[in-house]
Amino acid sequence: MPRTPLAHARTPRCSQILENVIRFKWGALPEEQRSGIRNFLSNLIIRYTTDEALFRKESTFVNKLNIILVQILKHDWPAKWRTFIPDIASASRTSETLCENSMRIFKLLSEEVFDFARLDLTQVCAGGCGA
Repeated sequence: MPRTPLAHARTPRCSQILENVIRFKWGALPEEQRSGIRNFLSNLIIRYTTDEALFRKESTFVNKLNIILVQILKHDWPAKWRTFIPDIASASRTSETLCENSMRIFKLLSEEVFDFARLDLTQVCAGGCGA
C-alpha cells in the first residue's frame, strides 16, 4: 500500500529534513513553496490538536510540528506572516486542546526569543560590556 504525504510527514527523518530546510534554506525557497509548507504544517497541527485522543496519543509528533512551526515563525513573523497571532487566537476558540497547543507554541516561541536576546546580549558584552 503506498504511503500518503501525511504518513511520510510522520517519519522522524522527514520531519528532521523539513526542520533543517526551514532553518537553513527557508529564504531560498520561492514564496509559493514557503506558503504551501506553512499552510500544510498549520493544517496538520490543527488536525492533530482538535481531536483530544489523537492529540494525547501523538503528543511527541505534535511537539515536533510545533518546533518546526516556530522555526518558520522565526523567519516569517511578523513581516511575512502578519496574521499569525489573529489566526492562532481564532483557531484556539474552536477546541480546548487546540488552545492548549497554541499556548505550547507561544511558550516555544517565547523561549526562542529569550534565547536570541540572551545570545545577542552576550555578543554585545563580549565586545566590551561593562568596560
